[in-house]
Amino acid sequence: MAGAGAMRESLVIQQNQHSAIAVNSLTRTGSTAIATTDTAHGYPDGSVATIAGASQSEYNLTTPITVTGPTTFTYPVSGSPSSPATGDITALYVRDGEGGHQDNWVPLATVYG
Repeated sequence: MAGAGAMRESLVIQQNQHSAIAVNSLTRTGSTAIATTDTAHGYPDGSVATIAGASQSEYNLTTPITVTGPTTFTYPVSGSPSSPATGDITALYVRDGEGGHQDNWVPLATVYG
């Protein structure tokens, strides 16, 4: 057949991956931690986030959050850690309140066959 050639297919392997964002202020009122991020976090209310990097370990956990604004959210904290928290603090989106994920697909590899 004229013009016939091999068919080539590709498969892109992706992962739903989120980047940690900087928390520039982490304070406590009673048993509630109040986080303020440098940029809009985009987290849905009731989602689960991992907060890490605070020198006061009570602030570092994976927990449901309550969104109070585009750059703020709160979460429960136990004990009486000093306020404001110190350290290189970050927040990382884990999942929404129902166990699903926000889409942020990142290609990991492309396989040609």
